[in-house]
Amino acid sequence: MLFKERVYPICSPAYSAQCGAINSHKALANQPLLALDYEQEHHWLNWNRFFKARRSNQLASSPVISFNNYTLLIQAAMTGQGVGLGWANLVDDLLVSKALVAIEGFELSTNAGYYATNHSQANCSGLFIQWLQQRC
Repeated sequence: MLFKERVYPICSPAYSAQCGAINSHKALANQPLLALDYEQEHHWLNWNRFFKARRSNQLASSPVISFNNYTLLIQAAMTGQGVGLGWANLVDDLLVSKALVAIEGFELSTNAGYYATNHSQANCSGLFIQWLQQRC
């Protein structure tokens, strides 16, 4: 494992300033939610799974704006179109640069994570994984 999965709602700083404090699951669900289209058999976290994992009975309100590409979802969040789910290590640089902000109080750490695997018997693959682990 390189790192564990951490997810939190993200939006643009301008959107955050415009909508004010979001301090409940209901308030979060009532925002324009940006979602990634995915196949149901893939168990990626979506808004309803996010709320359930946070032990909330809240369901995502309609309409949820769907994208078939995570980069497009991030661009929509950056331009103030709504609130998306941000995966740590994928959006951290955008948070540091203030292109996005995380909505406080809603971080979720799951049992999932990101792994490097070695399907090759080549020693260089093993060395690369060791190098990668030292940097994560």
